[in-house]
Amino acid sequence: MASNAVKGRLFMFGYLMSCVAASLCMISTATDHWFQTPSYHWGLWRNCTSECVTIGHKHEHVAAFVYGTRALMIASSLALSVAAISIPRTVCGSIPVRRRAGLVLGTIIIFAAVPMRIGVIWCVTEVDGHQFEFGYSLILGWYATWLAVIGGALIVGTSYFGFDWTDSQTPPEQREKRTSVSCRDSDSKQSDVDERTPLLTKNKDEHLDPRD
Repeated sequence: MASNAVKGRLFMFGYLMSCVAASLCMISTATDHWFQTPSYHWGLWRNCTSECVTIGHKHEHVAAFVYGTRALMIASSLALSVAAISIPRTVCGSIPVRRRAGLVLGTIIIFAAVPMRIGVIWCVTEVDGHQFEFGYSLILGWYATWLAVIGGALIVGTSYFGFDWTDSQTPPEQREKRTSVSCRDSDSKQSDVDERTPLLTKNKDEHLDPRD
C-alpha cells in the first residue's frame, strides 16, 4: 500500500507539472516579452514601444524563425493540453488500459517538449543577445520544457512500474468494481429510466377510460 501511495503521489506530481507546463507554454506563446530593452519589447506576434503593433501588419518582411517558432510553440501547446485533458479520463478503463494510457500520454508529454525547446533555442540563436535582454515570455517557455520532460517522465515511470489508481491491497475483483462505479453510474441511471418508462406508460393506459 505504501509503495502504491508513493507512486500515486509521484504520478499526480507529474500530472500537475504537465498541466503547469501546458499553461506556461501557452502564456509564453501569447505574450510579447520574448526580448526587451528598457523602451522596447517584442514577442512572436507583436512589437511594442509606446503601443503594440502586429508583426507583418504592413506586409513587411517577417523573419522565418518567427513563423517557425510560432508553429513549434503552438504544436507543443496543443499536444500538452490534449495529453493533460486525456489523463483523468483514463480512470474509467481497466487496469491494463490505464497503465498503457499512462505510458502513451506520458511519452506524448515528453516529446511535446521537443518542439518548444527547439523554438526557444532557435529564437535565442537568431537574436543578438547583447542588444536585447531575455524577457519573461522566453523564460517561461524555457521552464515549460523542463516541467514537461520531468512531468512526463514521472507519469511514464509510475505507469511502467505498475501504479494503480486504487489501493494495491484491494482484491482485483473489488478493485475493478470500485474503480468503474463512477463510469457506470450514468449508464445505470439511464437504464433505470428506460426500464421505468414502459411501466409508467402501461399504468397510464390502464387508467384511461375507453369511453373517453
